[in-house]
Amino acid sequence: EVALAFMVLAGAALLLRSFAALVRVDPGFDASQSLVVRLSLPGASYDTFAKRSQFFDELTRRLEATSAVTGAAVSVSLPFFADQVAAIVPEGQVVEPADRPSANFYAVSASYFGTMGIPVLRGRGITLDDTLASRRVVVISESLARTLFPGAADPLGRRVAISQGPSEDMSEIVGVVGDVAQYSLDASQALLNAQMYEPALQHPYFPVMYLVVRGESDPLALLPAVRTVLR
Repeated sequence: EVALAFMVLAGAALLLRSFAALVRVDPGFDASQSLVVRLSLPGASYDTFAKRSQFFDELTRRLEATSAVTGAAVSVSLPFFADQVAAIVPEGQVVEPADRPSANFYAVSASYFGTMGIPVLRGRGITLDDTLASRRVVVISESLARTLFPGAADPLGRRVAISQGPSEDMSEIVGVVGDVAQYSLDASQALLNAQMYEPALQHPYFPVMYLVVRGESDPLALLPAVRTVLR
C-alpha cells in the first residue's frame, strides 16, 4: 500500500508539472474577457453572398459601437474550435497536388487580429476595404512565411494561389502575423500551427461563422448586448 501510494503521488506530481508547463505556453492569442458565439444563418433568409456579407459586416460594426464591447469580429474558424484547411502555392512554382503545402484557412473580419490579440508583425491586417470589389489579399502566419519562402527577406507583395475562395485569382500577401496554436499547446505540434487569413468580405459564401466579442470585464455580461444586436 505504501509503494502504491508513492506511485500515485509521483503520477500526480508529474501531471501537475505538465499542467503548469502548459499554462505557461503562449497560444499566440488572448482569450481573456472574450465571448464566442457560433452563428448559423438560415438558408431561406440569407440565400445570397450579398445578404450573408451584409449581415456579418453590420453585426460586427453595431457590436463595436456598443459601449460594453471593446472588440468584435467574425471568423469561419477559431483556434481549438473549428478548422478549415487549404493548399497554398507561391506564384511561379509548379507543385504536384499531393506535395502542395497546406495551412489552416481563416476568413476573418477587419477587427479579428485586434479582438483576438494576435500581433501583426509585418505589413497590415485585414481592413474594411478588402471586399469582393478589390484585389484578393491574404495575411499569413510567421511559420507559414518561413515554409513558403525559406531564407526570403520579406514575403510582402508576393502572390500565392490558395485552394479556397470564390475565384481562382492569386492572393497578394499584405501582412505577416504571429503563429497561433490551432490544435494543441504541445510544442511538438508546432508544425500544425500555420495559418492564412483572408477577408471574410471576400468569402461571403460561409453561412456558419464564429463571433468573438471582447469586453472589459466578465464576458457573460456581454450576452444581453449580443442578443439585442442579433435580434
